[in-house]
Amino acid sequence: MILVTVTCKRDLNQILLQAESIERFVKNTTHYVIVNDRYVNESFWYNKLSPYYHNNNLKLVFPKWRDLKHSGWHKQIVYKLKIAELLNDDYIILDSKNFFIRDTDLNSFRDIVGSGKIENNIHRKEYDTCNKYIAKCLGVEPLTHFLSSETPFVIKPELVKDNAYREWFNHRNFSECIYYSYLAQSILPAQNQEIKHHTLWDKVTELSQYNELNIFGVHMHVLEKCTDNEISTLNKWIRSKGLITKLYRRTVIDRIKYQIELIINFLFPKY
Repeated sequence: MILVTVTCKRDLNQILLQAESIERFVKNTTHYVIVNDRYVNESFWYNKLSPYYHNNNLKLVFPKWRDLKHSGWHKQIVYKLKIAELLNDDYIILDSKNFFIRDTDLNSFRDIVGSGKIENNIHRKEYDTCNKYIAKCLGVEPLTHFLSSETPFVIKPELVKDNAYREWFNHRNFSECIYYSYLAQSILPAQNQEIKHHTLWDKVTELSQYNELNIFGVHMHVLEKCTDNEISTLNKWIRSKGLITKLYRRTVIDRIKYQIELIINFLFPKY
């Protein structure tokens, strides 16, 4: 199986942790890293990531920012589907926030459909709007249940290739996970499958309960809210897995610096 991550420079620290974890816990795979930034220094990304890939193969992809409209967040949704055009094996979508925490045979994910979790709260406004939008575009009735929008998310490229991109994908009311639920209706599970992952969405909890999982994640909003003690607890737990890359809290100053860098690159482009 193949790994696919859409990332950006804002999430550099997290993608480095992911790369380190892949090198330590995964063998003989190809990792497609799609860099989703308006201004991209390709050499920078090669130099940062290539040292981690000895047991696996790194494929860096640099899409043209202006090929798609809307924000980077909307673009990454399309890239996760479009990559299927290049692949002949099932692939696992990761977000930058995900990293492996134990030895993992990727083939153990092969029978999982999408995230392996069925979304029961289908009437949340953003889900309901997206579900109805996709159904209208496809000319079918809206789904009554669909795959939860979580990563890791397993995709069979043969279900996507003929539908890998339509102009209407690049829309504010779109989700690759809900769309894939339409494509995979014949294999859509009626209930949750075996879950091999967990992501912290709001706060740091007792981490030892996740030791038997394969993939863990920490959302950037959690990192922004973490106390120094919580960051220290996270990094000690990560270190206990044999990983040395640390997570950091993105401060207001960090976010301002990132925006300033974008402005400078816009006014004085170097690449």
